[in-house]
Amino acid sequence: MRVATEIFALFLGLACLRSESFAQGRWFRQPIQDESDIFAVAALDEHTTIALDAQGRVLRARDGFALEVQSTGTTSPIYGLSFVYPTFGTAVGDSGTILRTTDGGGTWLPKPSKTSRHLQTVS
Repeated sequence: MRVATEIFALFLGLACLRSESFAQGRWFRQPIQDESDIFAVAALDEHTTIALDAQGRVLRARDGFALEVQSTGTTSPIYGLSFVYPTFGTAVGDSGTILRTTDGGGTWLPKPSKTSRHLQTVS
């Protein structure tokens, strides 16, 4: 979904409040590899924004510029994402997928799920 990709790019732009480009009032497009659908986005702090996509990957932007793509260990689409603290987050998705991070999204560990239904949101 191209719209979701562009919304993430806009969110990245908003996340770079301290960047020179934003301070000068210019918007920019953040390129994203292979434009997979993005369903879940969270701002961890004023410097870091992460999103999880339809392929179960993490897209991490620091200061709105450096985009890293990493694996969560699943290929299931992720639909919901919530962070209680900048380091502690939970993601949910297809087939009862539940993932947890304790390092700000650097690594994701699967958690047991008692359902095979699609999980859409988490808070």
